[in-house]
Amino acid sequence: MSSERCNNPSQQQTNTQKTLHIAPMLNYSNREFRQLLRILTRKATLWTEMIVDETILANSVQNGNLDEHLGYDSSQHPIVCQIGGNSPTLCGKSTAIVETYGYDAIDLNIDCPSVKVSGEREFGAVLLKKVDVALAVVTAMKEHSHTIPVSIKTRVGVDDHDDLDFIAGFIRTMSPVCTRFVLHARKCVLDGLMNARQNRSVPPLNYPRVYELCRMFPECDFWINGGIRTLRDARAIVYGLGYDKECPDQLIPLVSSSPLSSSSASTSDSSHPIHSVPCDICNLPNGSCTSPPSNLAPPNLKGCMLGRAAMDDPCLFWDTDRYFYGEQENPCNTRREVLDQYCTYLERIYPRRCCDDDERITFQYPAPLLAVVGGGVDADCCGICQDVYAGKTMNSGMSVPNDASSCTKQEALIKQNGTKKQQVTRPKIASRIIARSLKPIQGLFAGIPNTRIFRRTCDDLAQNSKVRNCGPGYIVRKAMESITDEILDKEFVPTDV
Repeated sequence: MSSERCNNPSQQQTNTQKTLHIAPMLNYSNREFRQLLRILTRKATLWTEMIVDETILANSVQNGNLDEHLGYDSSQHPIVCQIGGNSPTLCGKSTAIVETYGYDAIDLNIDCPSVKVSGEREFGAVLLKKVDVALAVVTAMKEHSHTIPVSIKTRVGVDDHDDLDFIAGFIRTMSPVCTRFVLHARKCVLDGLMNARQNRSVPPLNYPRVYELCRMFPECDFWINGGIRTLRDARAIVYGLGYDKECPDQLIPLVSSSPLSSSSASTSDSSHPIHSVPCDICNLPNGSCTSPPSNLAPPNLKGCMLGRAAMDDPCLFWDTDRYFYGEQENPCNTRREVLDQYCTYLERIYPRRCCDDDERITFQYPAPLLAVVGGGVDADCCGICQDVYAGKTMNSGMSVPNDASSCTKQEALIKQNGTKKQQVTRPKIASRIIARSLKPIQGLFAGIPNTRIFRRTCDDLAQNSKVRNCGPGYIVRKAMESITDEILDKEFVPTDV
């Protein structure tokens, strides 16, 4: 087979470009996590965590804080908002509100198997068994959505309803109203018989069912989710083993060392057995079948979704723009570049509170708008954080002098009053803000020896109530000092090397 490349690959890719999505993960896919992923990739589609319809409506009334739930940085486009609910009225109204925030799409969660969601609240994955309710909800969402598409994220089966006819019937019912489906390629087990973690690993993955649904419903668009751990596998799954992204007209096998596609060469010609579930060919736990198509994937398989991989090893996505989307370069090449940009983001949305006299607590987004006194919080720094911020130009455009005496407003207050005032030592940035800011970067050094000290340093500084007032950005910058320059500045390894 020829190894020559196409003369104009970008032009030929236009009609075949797939999309890669970062899954909605409860208590994880917050704005800080999404911003970290956006720093790593400008192209991947980000998702919010599931937001309950009642939460949106309750915070949309006067004095509510809707930005805490729906606010996001403009750089996070393309971004999808996922909502959960079983009321056509509430989900419809929530859709109208979400649309005003400028999201690129909105999704209905028919995927979550938790006891609280599918059991007590009766939405999420249980709607697979309540087709009439699901149809009414999606219809209401479509009626209230005038500029953005509506999708459904769901499983390929539920409880004993684990066959192609069942999920095909569900899609057939929904398709007159909704033609966009994100399919988690395994069934779920409800009624508390499996917890959320088990529902992500015990029921076997069934990729062949997703591919068959693509063929059965050519008028619908599908994205596949579940068990995808690498960019290499993501590309093989959505394009097929025979697809060469740089030259779509040629069929050049993509080779992977991962379990997902190491056995899939067995499907490269028709003489081998057909994959099914349970699958002895893939030889994966619980009989999972994750074989990519041997030639080209169905054209209406529009992309894929990765979740836990982003949580466990976010740096995996540094090569998304080049390797998956065919861009010339990626946004960042080292972990230092990633962390520097992330700190700048944190310092902007959660400014330091070590040198202001405001009584309000930063406990949610957006942070309280503080009065600018004596240079403002963007310019001042205390004796704790002056080693990082003194002499630097902050967002306000003011330069902080290196003279330590000019950076001790708190100490001046103490001398003037003779004793420490409560407002000086009291934490002004809530621990939840610190925790949610540090959580996304816990896996940033995954697999690299001698880097656990980074997480320990973050944890230690986060527990110090005095340090907390210097902000989450300061904590991350100090933790970076625990990692050698060699590790911070080492360039990422390209996916295809």
